[in-house]
Amino acid sequence: MHYGCWHINKRKIKKMKKWTMDDFPITLDNLKPKAREKAVEIANQLMESGEYSQDEAIQEAIKRAEEWFLESEG
Repeated sequence: MHYGCWHINKRKIKKMKKWTMDDFPITLDNLKPKAREKAVEIANQLMESGEYSQDEAIQEAIKRAEEWFLESEG
């Protein structure tokens, strides 16, 4: 599955792949399942916005998902 938007990086245009719970960046592997699911959702939203690179989207998604998880568990 792919986004309907295009990602521009260093003058190269490419269509970005949408992550799923079966196919996600390995950096999300250490998160608890609920937090990982939220991180996948957030990362996809950030990539769709076109304002984040893949690496930036993943890092921001991890941060937000961990905060969300701590708030939801507390």
